[in-house]
Amino acid sequence: MKLLLFIKIKLQKKPINCELILENFYVNNELHTIGFLIDITQDIEKREHIKIIEKQKIIIKEVHHRIKNNLQILNSFINLEKREYSKEPELIIEHVQSRLNSLSILHAQTCESLDFENLNVNEAITQQEKTLNNLLNSHNDINFITYIDSELWMPISLITPLLLIINELTTNSVKHAFNDNTKNKQIYKHMKLIDGETCEFVFKDNGIGLKDTKMQNLGSVIIKSLIKQINGTLELTVNNGTQFKIKFPINQEYVGYK
Repeated sequence: MKLLLFIKIKLQKKPINCELILENFYVNNELHTIGFLIDITQDIEKREHIKIIEKQKIIIKEVHHRIKNNLQILNSFINLEKREYSKEPELIIEHVQSRLNSLSILHAQTCESLDFENLNVNEAITQQEKTLNNLLNSHNDINFITYIDSELWMPISLITPLLLIINELTTNSVKHAFNDNTKNKQIYKHMKLIDGETCEFVFKDNGIGLKDTKMQNLGSVIIKSLIKQINGTLELTVNNGTQFKIKFPINQEYVGYK
């Protein structure tokens, strides 16, 4: 009879993993046992190394897939704006630059995060706000007020359209919501979990109010298409400024607190 055991032996500072094989045998009708101790530390390390390499291959493949999807989204937006702003190429470039910066934030956070699937919502939106402020530095008289739970995490597939929505709402508000008579210009953002199935995002400015309440211009069409991607609903209120309240389900993937 053979008995196989795995044991860990600590020698000095570095422990080693050993395989202990015990075999019983008889000599002159007397039972004897002999043991073989085999160092399998390197074998275990090799297996763990192979697992890490395989995981890295999967991660790299997924990153490439997401980059491809994001580039397709940007390309779709460019095609739409080429028809709408054919005489304003600088405007198209500006819009592409802001969207590209929002997507680059996600890419950078993904590479730096220990959790590849989920990202911290507050960190992503805060970084986006800083980037947009740099791009829109001619409008530095606007006060940005943001309340996002610092412990709220969401999957990248959900944060991607959310950041693009925020990008569109922010650039539209900065450029069109305020006039020279507007005092204490503010843009307010708030995101919270309502319950175990719904998240709510509120974007509000204290500007002159949205005139196109039917949201038929190109920027509004893009916003509505992005909201549709997250299966969200939009509630628009125009009163002492413009408020967008977006509710979307969170039971489609992991969303929660860590």
